[in-house]
Amino acid sequence: MRSYYRMLSMDIEDKKDLLFFDYIPAVTAVIKKNGEIIYFNKRAAEFFDAENNDFQGFPFVNEKDEEYLLSWIRTEQSTERNSREIQVRVSGENRWVTFKHSSIKFKQYGDCHILTFFDVTSYKETYSLLNIKKKTIKMILKGGSLSFVLNKLSLLVEELLHKQLHTGVMFLDEAKEHLHVAASPTLPRSFINRINGVKYTPTLGSCGPAIFTNKMAICTDIATDRNWESSRDMALEHGIHSSWSFPIIIDNESIGTFSMYHSKPYSPTKFEREVLETCSYIIGLAVERDRRKKVAESYAEQTLGTLSNSIKDIVIFKDQTGNWVETNHALKKNIRAEGYCFSGKSEEELIATFPENKPFFLGIKNLTDDTLHSKQTCRKEISIKSQGRNFIYDFKTAPLPHKKGVLLIGRDVTEKTKIKEELETTKMELENTLKLQKAITCKFEKSGDTFKVTMAKGDGLYNFGLDETKMVNRTLEEIFPANKIVQIKEYLDKVWAGEEILGEDDLNGVYFIASIKPSYKNNMVTEIILSAMDITGFKAIENKLKESRRRYQSLVKNSPDAIYYQNLDGEILEANKASGKITGYKVRELQNMPFQNYVKKEYHESTIYHLRKAIDGIPQRYETSLITKSGESCYLSVTKIPVIENGNVSGVFGIAKDITNEKKIVEELKNTKEQLESFIENTSDAIIIMDLRGTILKVNYAFERTFGWSKTEAKGQNIEIIQQERKYKFNKYVKSMFEGKRMSDCETVCCHKLGHSLEISLTLGAIRDKKGNVIALSSIMRDITDRKKTEDLLRKAEQLAMIGQLAAGVAHEIRNPLTSLNGFLQLINEMLGKNEYIAVMRDELKRIEFITNEFLSLAKPQVKLFQKKDISLIIDGVVKIAGIQAVIKNIVITPEYASVLPLIECDENQLKQVFLNILKNAIESMGSGGQIHIYTKVSKGFVQINVIDYGCGIPEERLKHLGEPFYSTKEKGTGLGLMISKKIITEHKGQLLINSTEGIGTTITVLLPYIQ
Repeated sequence: MRSYYRMLSMDIEDKKDLLFFDYIPAVTAVIKKNGEIIYFNKRAAEFFDAENNDFQGFPFVNEKDEEYLLSWIRTEQSTERNSREIQVRVSGENRWVTFKHSSIKFKQYGDCHILTFFDVTSYKETYSLLNIKKKTIKMILKGGSLSFVLNKLSLLVEELLHKQLHTGVMFLDEAKEHLHVAASPTLPRSFINRINGVKYTPTLGSCGPAIFTNKMAICTDIATDRNWESSRDMALEHGIHSSWSFPIIIDNESIGTFSMYHSKPYSPTKFEREVLETCSYIIGLAVERDRRKKVAESYAEQTLGTLSNSIKDIVIFKDQTGNWVETNHALKKNIRAEGYCFSGKSEEELIATFPENKPFFLGIKNLTDDTLHSKQTCRKEISIKSQGRNFIYDFKTAPLPHKKGVLLIGRDVTEKTKIKEELETTKMELENTLKLQKAITCKFEKSGDTFKVTMAKGDGLYNFGLDETKMVNRTLEEIFPANKIVQIKEYLDKVWAGEEILGEDDLNGVYFIASIKPSYKNNMVTEIILSAMDITGFKAIENKLKESRRRYQSLVKNSPDAIYYQNLDGEILEANKASGKITGYKVRELQNMPFQNYVKKEYHESTIYHLRKAIDGIPQRYETSLITKSGESCYLSVTKIPVIENGNVSGVFGIAKDITNEKKIVEELKNTKEQLESFIENTSDAIIIMDLRGTILKVNYAFERTFGWSKTEAKGQNIEIIQQERKYKFNKYVKSMFEGKRMSDCETVCCHKLGHSLEISLTLGAIRDKKGNVIALSSIMRDITDRKKTEDLLRKAEQLAMIGQLAAGVAHEIRNPLTSLNGFLQLINEMLGKNEYIAVMRDELKRIEFITNEFLSLAKPQVKLFQKKDISLIIDGVVKIAGIQAVIKNIVITPEYASVLPLIECDENQLKQVFLNILKNAIESMGSGGQIHIYTKVSKGFVQINVIDYGCGIPEERLKHLGEPFYSTKEKGTGLGLMISKKIITEHKGQLLINSTEGIGTTITVLLPYIQ
């Protein structure tokens, strides 16, 4: 291809100069100052296809990049620095280039510019693909949901390729019979509906071959591709003419495909193939991570259930609405509720069932409500009545993640509370003692070799046997006992020399603490000030504390339980004799001995866990086992209590009780449990004992009543006699049980001997021998056919109850006008003769009547009365009403209306309701004093009303929830006011917008269409 000349009439000398550029291997162009192309060298003519185009300016550069290109060469001198990347259109494809430029001068055109272009498309594509990988993997690592990751990845790919194409992710179902769409954000919805759930075959479009061969499958033209024969018309109808798919592979097995659908017959470029393959691998990573997450959550849930039932603390799980989900054995044992189902129950139902513990359930409800409202951990002591005694439990709460509810854990602190009350009593006694302590203040001056008292004040003088009138202007020798003179004079001499003394002493049998300081004048000590307080009472308390410590040391020494103190590294620093007796080691041997030397290996991890928890400040109670020095096993119940000094944990105080004998008794009880088999016949639930192959070994009489098979008929039969074609589901339950999952209250369908179906609640368990090996299976089946029918009826009844929820909204709205009426009644008392308020009161009464009628007519929709109104007059009326509440809080409402506002068509009463609610919320958000501004203007076919307050503002994370039923930023709010306001504005074909900054204020914008 030859060079391209824009001007055929170019000067001969200039043409010779330009021929030099044909030998440059880079893409080079020469342009005039105005941007007109004069010349392309051979490389540029090939790159831009110059022979087949008549360029005007830069048609291969988009308008924005052309402006940048011209700006660059006009402002920059010749430079080696590359420009930023710009996009060019070459032969129908987008490519990325950078360029350098320099200056040149021609006879004919004067100063011109030489542009050298560099193709960076490959770099740009690689960088973009790496960026997609980085963003997607970051989403996966952050824990984004699988659906979110897939949709986001699809959009990133479509944005990257700049083509008329769509992307889609499809997964095989568990049976590997059908394909389901997992993500396809831009495919037409009707097309998705047609392909979702399509039966999988190896020849299904491009997806089937990709899954079958584990390789990329490309269909360049759907109109002629036989794999699209069954869906060809449907695809072409939606403008899809080609498709490419790559398998999503996990563990060498295809689980689905990532596909691209093009709007014209097309074969993918090398880069597009690379994008398709890379994204398929990323999707595989996301799926694998999602699977592992679900397995971990399931395991965590089972572990949590087992743990909660194994501790003595009360554990309660509640859902986001405050209803009970489950509790552990500790609570059930306390209130004698073994076997009672707490799931789904409210506090009202539980109080009706356990009335003696009404205060307990009300306390739990209040604690739950506080946690749900604050979204923070709460704590409260709650009393529970058990076996005629009141026990005090310290409950802590924690909001569960992802709005799953609240966890409450209560620890028995009855004894601790008693001790606390005793300490409070002691504290009060101490405070009373302090009140009785009378301080004294004295001043001394130097008088020769001694000192004299110049001032003596204070009610405490009497306690010391001193008299103010007999002290002033007298020397030490005249006041104090002879045996104290030398010591007192020694103290005063030191202070006169500039020292300060703080110390304890006694005088006339009274103990005191004294502060003695020099007083200066012109840098010279001129007098001494003594302040003293009678601490005889403190000394008595100190002696009591010493006696208490002696009793404590005696308790530790003689306790049958091991009592010890550990540092933050877990080393035992102190221990009593019982510690040595239980472990067989001497106390000095236990000190600094690693716990691994005597705690059984299987308990090492839990020992470390509970020690760390105690160091974190959380008291712990757990069981462990150790090997004594003589080699015997010993089981202990351990309590660890953090020792807190100056607000920090300095160590751990441990108490270990030997429960080896109790453990043996428990083991004997387990063996005795086998003798209870005879009681199985008395249960109303069907019970089946079967071997591991499903052969029935034994059934009870309830089985005969439920399924119609006699014991003789059932024995030796396979479980299939009641499962039939559903046996695969039963086998699935058995498999899950062996995997460690809890198979309790699983709902399934079984078959009666006569052929009809029964709804069954199934609990499956393993029967183990003494070694723990599974030797048989037990199945407890309850006929819940009637209950399921009842549940269906209850669900229908629940729908009818929804209308009752609107009552809260009505109460909310009636409250506003009642507040206004109450305010005006107060003003009328003070301002008789202001008849304009009476008129407003009448209007408000009419509004109450209107709101009431609105509620009563819910079943029959009422026609709204829309009339032409001036919005300024409506707002004025509302400002008068809200102004009463504003005056009380010293808040000024300032309306500023546009000089000319068009009329709007509206229901006046409903708009008053909206603006009254907005102003009420604004007033409540502000403290005492401040302003609320109201502005109106015309904006793009709407009358715009802005209500601005300078209150507390609303946190950003709460803004998106405003308008939802029962969501409110106020402690006692229902959220219905804003919900109803938004509904009214929507019915007026307008908009209600909220913009708020926490700590600054809130702006509510209402847009209402005006009459054209």
